Amino acid sequence: MKPLNSRRRTLKSKCPLAAIFLSIPLFFMVLLLTSIVFAEALPFTKFSGVVELTPATFKNFVSSHKPVYILFYAPWCGHCRRIHPEWEKFAQSAYGTVRVGAINADEHSQIAGQFGIRGFPTIKYWNVGEKDINKPQEYNGPRQAKSLQANAMNQITSSGIKAITSSDALREAVQKAPEKKIVVLFSSKPRIPAIFAVLSHSPRLKSMPFYFVGENAKKEVSEEFGVQERPSIAVLNATESDIKTVLYPGKQIAYEPIAKFLLACATDDADNLDAAKGNAGEHPQENDSGKGKNTAAAGGGTPTPALPVRPVRLTAQLLADFCLPATLRVHERAPLCVLSFTSAFTLERVHEMFRNEPLLFFEADAERDVILSALRNDLGLEEVANSVEGGAA
Repeated sequence: MKPLNSRRRTLKSKCPLAAIFLSIPLFFMVLLLTSIVFAEALPFTKFSGVVELTPATFKNFVSSHKPVYILFYAPWCGHCRRIHPEWEKFAQSAYGTVRVGAINADEHSQIAGQFGIRGFPTIKYWNVGEKDINKPQEYNGPRQAKSLQANAMNQITSSGIKAITSSDALREAVQKAPEKKIVVLFSSKPRIPAIFAVLSHSPRLKSMPFYFVGENAKKEVSEEFGVQERPSIAVLNATESDIKTVLYPGKQIAYEPIAKFLLACATDDADNLDAAKGNAGEHPQENDSGKGKNTAAAGGGTPTPALPVRPVRLTAQLLADFCLPATLRVHERAPLCVLSFTSAFTLERVHEMFRNEPLLFFEADAERDVILSALRNDLGLEEVANSVEGGAA
C-alpha cells in the first residue's frame, strides 16, 4: 500500500444538461449546466452513504452496537481514489445495518498514530455489539463492495437470539421475559438475517429478548399468534388473560423503521406506535417488477403508481402524481423531482450518486412541450420554463 501521487480524476459529460429540480411544496431550483462533473475523489460527500469523520466525531461513531467499518485514507493516494467507488457501494448496500465511515488520516495524523496506520488505504473494523475502540480488526481482503459486504455480514453474530419451534415454547418465553414482551421473527428460512441480529444487540431494546421461528417450525405456530405471512416481525406481549401480538406494519425492510417500531413497543409509546401503523403504506416495497403500491395521503385513499426506483420517461400524468403540491412523501420528506430535458444525456449516473436521497428522476425530453406547458400552467413556473427553452438547445 504505497502512496501514489496522481491528479484528481473527474468524469465529464460530453453534452449539455438542462435539469429542473422541483421540490414540493416549498421550493424549486433550476440548473442549466454546460457540463456536469462527477469527482471520484476524496473526501466523501454526504450523499455517498459514507460518513466523513474527524477526531471530534470518531469515538462517537464507533460507539455503536452496529458493526463499524472505517477507511483511513490520504487524498493524494491513488489506491485510495480507486477504492472510493467501491467504498460508496459498500456503504449503500449495508446502509442502516453497518456504519461505514472514512477519515483523512494524512490530515489527522494523531488518529493515524493512535491506530498504527502505516500505509494508505487501511481498513479497520469493529464487530457488532459492545466495542473497545482501541482494539479494532484490520481488513485485508478484496476491496470490492461485494467482498466488503460479505465480510461484514459474516461477522455479525446472532448468539443472543434463541430459535423456537413450538407455540408452547413461545408462550413460556413471553411469560419469563422481564417485561413480559419478546421480539419474534417468523420466517420460512433457516438462517437469522443480519438486520435482525444487529437489532438484537441494541441496548435500547435489551428489555425484550429476541426469538426466531424459522423453517423448522410448522406454519401453524405463526398462525396461532395471528401471523399469516412470513417473514413477519412481531412483538408478543403477555397480558393478564392472553398474549397480544403486535405486528410490524411497514412494507420497508430497513433498520431504522423496524427499530423505531420495536422501541415504541418496548416503551409503550402509543403515539409513535400509531404513527408507525399510519405510515405503513407510505413505504412501498421497491422491486424490479414495479408492483409496489402507494396510497395518497388525502382524497379517500386513491391509489397512485409505484415510486419509480430508476429514471423513467416523464409524462404529464407522472408530473401530476409525483411533482405537484398534493404529492406523496418519501422517507418522511417531500421528494425532489429531477427533470432532464436533453436526449444526449442520461440520468443513470446522477441517480447512482444520489440514490439514497429523496429524489425522483425523470427524462422529460420526449414530452418536452407538454411538460413545459404543465410547468407554466399547473405550477406557475413561467420563468423556469423560459429558462429551460433558452438554455437547453
